[in-house]
Amino acid sequence: MVEVVNTECMKLKQARCKKMEKAKYKPQKNGVVGAKDAQKVGEHLKKLTIKNGNELQPEIIVEDAKKPKSILHQYFEWDDSVASEHYRKWQARRLMASIVEVVVVKGTKKYERSFYSVKNKKGKPVYVTFEKVKKTPNYIVQLITEAQQHIERLNGTLSMLAVHLKGK
Repeated sequence: MVEVVNTECMKLKQARCKKMEKAKYKPQKNGVVGAKDAQKVGEHLKKLTIKNGNELQPEIIVEDAKKPKSILHQYFEWDDSVASEHYRKWQARRLMASIVEVVVVKGTKKYERSFYSVKNKKGKPVYVTFEKVKKTPNYIVQLITEAQQHIERLNGTLSMLAVHLKGK
């Protein structure tokens, strides 16, 4: 990684270069990468990004992950029969998220999600209507928590942009 970063650093100011070399990676809360591998995975993804003109596409990640010795390999399902079932479930989740209801509030049309993903009493992910959410305090808490986490991620992104783009 250092060679690739140093090549990139030649194009950048020295202070920024040092920041790149000292990047610390941590796992995202509820992510698939654990604390043990976060640094290695982050560095590897950064290396792939630089190697590919500072842009990274999922296809490049999958291609790299196909190599059994890649740090990324363990994060993918390589049994095609299992992977195809996972993909169809992902498609079903996308389908559920793609439907909105037209609701009229004080004479104005609004579009709201028709189905919400929550965990039921057994901890199993399920989709429910907003009517069900309103009647289930635990579902309300889950959606509020999810919204707060989303706001925190957005605030983090905005803060990062403000710091790094100050004066541009």
